[in-house]
Order: sequence, then C-alpha cells, then structure tokens
Amino acid sequence: MTDDIRTAERLLEDLRNAIARLALELDCRDEGDLVRLRLVLAGRPPPIAFPDNVTCGIRPLTHENTAGFNATAFFEGESASLELGKLALGDLTRWLGVRLRHEPTGTQLHFTLGARLVGLPDGRDAAVLRAMIANSENFFRYLSLLLGTLGEGLFGTESTGEGQWVRQLGQPGASLLEPLVRALCQGGPELEQIDRLIKRLEDPSGGASVVPGEFLELWESFARFVKTTTNKKKKGRTS
Repeated sequence: MTDDIRTAERLLEDLRNAIARLALELDCRDEGDLVRLRLVLAGRPPPIAFPDNVTCGIRPLTHENTAGFNATAFFEGESASLELGKLALGDLTRWLGVRLRHEPTGTQLHFTLGARLVGLPDGRDAAVLRAMIANSENFFRYLSLLLGTLGEGLFGTESTGEGQWVRQLGQPGASLLEPLVRALCQGGPELEQIDRLIKRLEDPSGGASVVPGEFLELWESFARFVKTTTNKKKKGRTS
C-alpha cells in the first residue's frame, strides 16, 4: 500500500465521520404508486468541505441507481435538499448507501446511514410486508416462524415451500391444524400475530391476496377465538 493510498483512506474516513454526525431526514411525497424521496438536513449543521478530487454518491439502499446521486454540493451546504428519486412504497426504508471516492488513487469507502422518515405514507408497513411475502410459499415460511416452536418440525427445512407443505399430509391446511390448535390451547400470542399478518397482507386495491384460499378457510375456525380474546384484553385494560 502506497503513502498516497494511506493518505486517501484517512481523508475518506474523516469525511465519513463528519457525514455520520449529521441528522438526516428523508422527506416522503406520495405520487400515485410511487414515493418521491428528498434528503434534507435537520437543523443547521456546519457544511462539510470536500476536496476537489473526492466525490460522494448517496442513494436509498433499495434504489436501482447503484452509483448513487451526487451529494457533494448537498453536504457542502450549497443546496438545501437532494432529490433521491422514486421508490415503490414496499421498497421504502430509512437506510441510505454512501460511496466516497478519491479519484487520483481510486480509493473508495462504502458505508450505510439511517435517516428519519418524514411524511411516511399510510400503509407503508403493510406494503413492505406484502413485498416480502409476495407469494404463498413465502407466506407458509412466515407461518413456520410464528408456529415453529409448536409444530415439532412439521415445516422441515428452509427449502420447504408450499408444495412440500401440501405433500406432507396430503390435504392443504392439514399440517397446520395441530400447531394452530396448540397455539389456541396454550394462549400464546401466535394466533393474534397470524390474524394481524392476514389483515396486513390484504391488497388495498381489492386484488388477490397472497394468502392461499385453503388456509383462509381453515383460519375461519380460529378467527372468532382471536376476536374474543382480543376483546377480553381490551376490556381488561379499560376496567
């Protein structure tokens, strides 16, 4: 490693520390199916001086622009905000990827920052969950996490998908019945968590849910118990 590279690394590390001390906010503006993001600084921090031979790119971690948006002028205080493009609601997170590059040596430093989300559209949490559980296979994997301690290995390994789940006992929904009954008898939080999951996976536009119809039929037998338990808890808190 040459002295020039060592000097460049120290320079980039100093810039990283200065950027990390900033309080960043992501201003979210709903634009139909997408959310426009604008990066702003909370308060009035002193500007960061960037050498002419150092570039800075920043992007939402889930954005397709992997090179990042040029953020040098923003951090130097020359602009009050920085447009960071648009994202689908389900892809929206507080995490930003930052890339610092020393052009003469090609030395780069990559790191992640968290920003406070401002003006977050309604339904964001549900949209993120729907994006993560995009099909029935992932739905059953999620259930295996909720019921795994009750199911005694019915769900197998991580590679177990909907097809394997159906093959295990031959009838759709059958392999879930026993752990669901156990959850009901033990009075744990699992059934309430499943009830919230099903509601959050509903498509607000009225489209098809990723929750399989055969599971919804099975779930109807448990839903009324969940509702009764929830009502009792609410009455207990108000009495």
